[in-house]
Amino acid sequence: MSPLRTLTVAIAASLASACTMIPEYQRPVAPVPANFPNAPQAAEATPADAIIWRDYFANAQLRDVIALALANNRDLRVAALNIEQARAQYRIQRADLFPSVGAIGEQTAQRLPGELTSSGEAGISRQYNATIGFSSYELDFFGRIRSLNAAALEQYLGTEEARRSAQISLVAEVAGTWLTLAFDNERLALARSTYETRQKSHDLIRRSFEAGVVSALDLNQSQQLLQSARADVARYNSFAAQDENALALVVGAPVPADLLPATLTDTVSAVAELPTGVPSDVLTQRPDILQAERALRAANASIGAARAAFFPSITLT
Repeated sequence: MSPLRTLTVAIAASLASACTMIPEYQRPVAPVPANFPNAPQAAEATPADAIIWRDYFANAQLRDVIALALANNRDLRVAALNIEQARAQYRIQRADLFPSVGAIGEQTAQRLPGELTSSGEAGISRQYNATIGFSSYELDFFGRIRSLNAAALEQYLGTEEARRSAQISLVAEVAGTWLTLAFDNERLALARSTYETRQKSHDLIRRSFEAGVVSALDLNQSQQLLQSARADVARYNSFAAQDENALALVVGAPVPADLLPATLTDTVSAVAELPTGVPSDVLTQRPDILQAERALRAANASIGAARAAFFPSITLT
């Protein structure tokens, strides 16, 4: 039997008989009841975890700001790059399941002087040699490589869940900051309206004081109320400016003026209605819980690799 055929048979036998020592994974039982007690049955509607953020937020400006954040946020870019890194590590680990093919080529040149040749002329002789074959391959009889491959796959899938979790957190952060800006703009508008009203009242009381109708105490009280309203305008103006800076920071780019909320009453609108009686199984669809479960599965697969390390490894070269 030729060496190549022997190697082929060995590889086939290894793939056919390879097994892993990974313990059987069993998802832990959630320590919560399956349904809320005395809760109505959930109607046939879109599950809560299946509602995308575009369907949940009805305001067009807010949806555009969230889309801008998803395209420019630096933390979300880092999460996407972590996925690429984990995918590359998984591919590297998966490559160990297959033989590595190597090729070597060399050339040898030798010059003979004319005194050593029959023709009396110097000559150069060349010799070429090329070798191709399997440089290294481990027969995975005990599933060590397969266990490491399974662990790398779970880690890769866990980074994807981490990106989903980061995206959900980013959407919530953008929406909260945007609504906070709308609320502070509403308070700023109210403070300005109050200041203008008190300014008019103060002017009226001042003219009345000059005419001798009211006392100096009334004028001083009016002046105090006017300065208090002016301080409120300055304070809420500072809050609104801080909210705009925070929104630009979380978005990762300057937010156009036409996407900023004017008042809170213009931004509050209906959102998607969540079904009643949602079962507790919806918790298992949270990205952070799925990421933790992927990490648990990866650790479980690493146990199989550690067990296989107690047995000898056979490597073909």
